Amino acid sequence: MSTGSRRIKLLAAFLTALPLIASEVSGDVRAAEDLLGKGEYQKAIKTLNRALAHNPREEPEVYVMLAVAKLNMEDRLGALVSAEQGLKVFPDSARIANYYVELLPSVVTASEVAKNLEGMLRLQPNSAILRKALGKALMARNKDDTRLSGLLTGAAAALPQDAEAQYLLGKWACLHEQEQRCIALLQRSLDLSPPDNYAATLLLNGLKAAAYDRQGESVDARMAFEQAFAAYSKLNPPVADVPFQFAKFLIAAGDSGRASEVISEILSLNPEFGAAHLEIAKLLFQEGSHERAAAEANTALSLAAHDQAATRAVHVFLVKVNSAMGHEAEAEMHRRWVDANP
Repeated sequence: MSTGSRRIKLLAAFLTALPLIASEVSGDVRAAEDLLGKGEYQKAIKTLNRALAHNPREEPEVYVMLAVAKLNMEDRLGALVSAEQGLKVFPDSARIANYYVELLPSVVTASEVAKNLEGMLRLQPNSAILRKALGKALMARNKDDTRLSGLLTGAAAALPQDAEAQYLLGKWACLHEQEQRCIALLQRSLDLSPPDNYAATLLLNGLKAAAYDRQGESVDARMAFEQAFAAYSKLNPPVADVPFQFAKFLIAAGDSGRASEVISEILSLNPEFGAAHLEIAKLLFQEGSHERAAAEANTALSLAAHDQAATRAVHVFLVKVNSAMGHEAEAEMHRRWVDANP
């Protein structure tokens, strides 16, 4: 089973675990709830379709149950159609809208996600959940889309307790160099996120640090980077991009000691992160540890694979370090590669 399939199955299990909230529902719906709990999805589908044929406005949860049953029968398109039908009957249902936007990327291609959301939003123009989802899809495609400001601002205002809505608007503000707004919204998203959401702590503090740095506020930038770095080792798996940005920030600030500590932690948790090997090689070279610097650079070269820019940067450094060690033949070999790959 793919990662996407596991994620959707978990979502389905979560949703079906929630009891119906209506005080009175039909016997068919209660029966379908029991069938879902037993994993008898085909019977549940027939029972739910019978309930909806009798009363299409039975309960918003019924459409989610029907979608979940179809999803567990590997009918993703059918599940999506059921969620869409539910939104048409209950346009204000947050439950159905949230399920729909979670399910959509697993059913249609990335290029079709925005198109589908636009169609649903025409039917439910006041849905903040759909506006947020459309803004997210459009920003992934083009950060300068003129619709983004309105979509994300409206979603953040309508969903003040939604951490993702605040984050998306904050990210848009960051991308458009609205630094103070960016920082405030990212902090709001952090405040709304659970303390053990280490991925959010890493990402949001990393974005805040970059915004502070662009404003020349190095003390605040470093503090945010340190908070991001503290979450790094708690992630499973660890993601090294923000910590590496922190290391580059420290190097630019002249704090090579702390930068070396950060890079060492990156290489401990992400040993195949080639760019970190090159940076530690540069620091070792500055200390006069030429042999160790060359070894780290050669490791970086082996990890660069098909990244032409990264490969060229390593070759340039290896010219320098081999020349410093008097290894002229090796230096010349790397120099020829650099000359042949401008």
